[in-house]
Amino acid sequence: MPTRQSFIPELVEKKSIVNAIGLNSSMVNVARILGPAIAGYVMVKLGPALCFFFNGVSFIAVIIGMLLIKPTHSYMRKQSGNVFFQCKRWTRIYKIK
Repeated sequence: MPTRQSFIPELVEKKSIVNAIGLNSSMVNVARILGPAIAGYVMVKLGPALCFFFNGVSFIAVIIGMLLIKPTHSYMRKQSGNVFFQCKRWTRIYKIK
């Protein structure tokens, strides 16, 4: 499962996961088509500076949207112990030097 789809199971019920992944894939593909076309038009008409501005504003909108997400189906397991010691233990197990 691609990283962009890893959050979907926490947002929808199990019976709707296939539909949610399909809808997400459709939105990504439409954005791949329309994004460069709109950017090219804006760049020709308004200049590259406004393209960078709109790009920055779009990141702000995405961050705000992600902060507003309230997952209802959390599958996260509780972490036990200190992350540093877990990494140290993992490197000993797999003999990474």
